[in-house]
Amino acid sequence: MKRKIKGIYKRVYLAILGLFLIGLMLVCIVSLTFEQLLLDPKIINGITLLMVVLSLPNLSDQLLSEFSERKKKITCKCPNCKHLIKMEFTEE
Repeated sequence: MKRKIKGIYKRVYLAILGLFLIGLMLVCIVSLTFEQLLLDPKIINGITLLMVVLSLPNLSDQLLSEFSERKKKITCKCPNCKHLIKMEFTEE
């Protein structure tokens, strides 16, 4: 039951995200094609602020990954016995 709910939630989330990005793309294209809209600072500032808000999660993730410990997880098979070996490396 949980799997079905997760699958439905994932599909709905991807559909909403896709529609939002298509809408944003259409607003950008329409505002760039019409000269009257291009000269209106409210529309251009709105698009710019929306792009900044959309990029903030990625920016914060990049900053946190730079300052946190870097751990690399590697899995490989032992050449002798073919067992799966999990290794974890930490950069200093």
